[in-house]
Amino acid sequence: MVEQLFVVIANEQVLQFMFKNAHWNLTDTGFLELHKFFDEQFDNTISNIDTMSERVRQLGEKIPFNVEFLFKHNLTTTNLFDGLNENKSEFVSKLCNLLEETIHQLKYVLSFVDSVDSSDTTTNDIIIQIIRQKEKSLWLLKSNL
Repeated sequence: MVEQLFVVIANEQVLQFMFKNAHWNLTDTGFLELHKFFDEQFDNTISNIDTMSERVRQLGEKIPFNVEFLFKHNLTTTNLFDGLNENKSEFVSKLCNLLEETIHQLKYVLSFVDSVDSSDTTTNDIIIQIIRQKEKSLWLLKSNL
């Protein structure tokens, strides 16, 4: 089960990088609103990584927090991008794709965790909270397309 939680942590790290990338590099109409939004999302990913990592520790495992961990456990297939050549619509669209993929993977992890240990409501609650957060972020981002 912990391997699946590692996926959540690694995917949040990817989102963290991409939201900060957007925060720094996106310029277009609505810049200030999106600039603040991306910074808030970056902060949310830090909180999610910390919460899930602490849960993994409560379950008795350690987290090898390094680049190898990220490459091994990140399951996103959305092409990552540097944001230097995309316009606002392309940038936001790619972030939406990444969020949709992340939500899908979170729902899979939730189902997996429930099938392994349906009494682990703490882990389920954490994952559900992250899903709700990502769904709201996706909704807000799509309103900018």
